[in-house]
Amino acid sequence: DFTVERAVTAATRVASQRTASPADTLRRAADELQSRFVRQGWFRRWLSSVWQRAVADWLRAEAARQQPELPETDPLLAGLLMMRQRVSRLLAERGIERQEVEGRMFDAEWMHAVDAVDAPGTPSGHVVEQLRPAYFWKGRRIRDAEVRVAR
Repeated sequence: DFTVERAVTAATRVASQRTASPADTLRRAADELQSRFVRQGWFRRWLSSVWQRAVADWLRAEAARQQPELPETDPLLAGLLMMRQRVSRLLAERGIERQEVEGRMFDAEWMHAVDAVDAPGTPSGHVVEQLRPAYFWKGRRIRDAEVRVAR
C-alpha cells in the first residue's frame, strides 16, 4: 500500500513536470541548430550549410507530424492508480487499517522516531512528517509508523 502510494506520488510529480511535448523538443532542437549555425565562422557555415539545413528541416517536419500528448492519459500513472485502488480495497476487505499520524502527538507505543527536526509552527513532540504509515489489523498493531518529530 505505502510503496504503491510512493510510486503514484513520484509518477504524478514527473507527469506534472513534463511541460514540453516531443514536438516542442524537436522545434527547440531545430532552433538551437540554427542559432549554432549562425555563430559559426564563414568557412564552417559554407562546409556544413547543406547538412545543417537538411537536419533542421527534418526536425521541423518531425515536430509537425507529432501528435499532441495528453498528460491525463499517461499509461504508467493510470496503471499505478488502478493498482493503488486494488491494494486499498484488498486491505479493507481483510480488515487492515492504515493509520496516518502527521500532526499528532508522538506515541512511542506505535511510532518510531527516525529523526528530530526543528519545525517552526509545530509543537514540540508532535509528528512533523510521516515517512511510513502504521498498520493495524483488528485493533492490533502490525507495523509501526516511522516519523520525524518536532524538537
